[in-house]
Amino acid sequence: MLEITDVMHWAVEKAKKVFYDCGYHENILIGYTESGTEVIGLNYHDDIEKEAELRFARWLFSDVGVQAYVHIAEAWVVKLEKGESLEAPPSKSPKRREVLIVMAISKTQKLACHMGIRRDGDKVWLEEGEIEESPNVSGPFTELLEEEPKVYS
Repeated sequence: MLEITDVMHWAVEKAKKVFYDCGYHENILIGYTESGTEVIGLNYHDDIEKEAELRFARWLFSDVGVQAYVHIAEAWVVKLEKGESLEAPPSKSPKRREVLIVMAISKTQKLACHMGIRRDGDKVWLEEGEIEESPNVSGPFTELLEEEPKVYS
C-alpha cells in the first residue's frame, strides 16, 4: 500500500536536489498508481493554458487510476494575518515570498512543505521547510482527485 508520508519525504529530497542542481524547479505532477507512476510537466503561460493542463491532469489521473500525487512548483506566497485578506495576486503583493512548494495529496490526506527561496546574485539556496498536515489547503492543484473540482478564475 502506498504510504503518502514516505512519498512526501522522497519528493522533498528530490525537489531539493533538482533545485540545487539547476537553480530552479519546473512545475511537475507525479501521479502514483498500483503499477507505477505518471509524470506530467506543466508549462502554462496564462489561465486558459493552466485550465487546459489541469483538465488533462484530472483526465489522465482518473484514466490510469492515480491514488495519490505529488505537485512540485516554485510559487509566490503571502502570509496573511488573522482577519487580513489578499488584495492582489501573491505575485503582485509587496509581502510576497518566493517558495518551493512540495505537496503530496491522496483522497484522505494532504501534506505540504514550503521552502523559502533565497537569491543573491548567482547564489541560490533554500530555507528548510517542515512537512505538515495541510487538510485545509485548497487551490486548483490540490483537487486533481476530486470528482467535482472547484472552479478557480
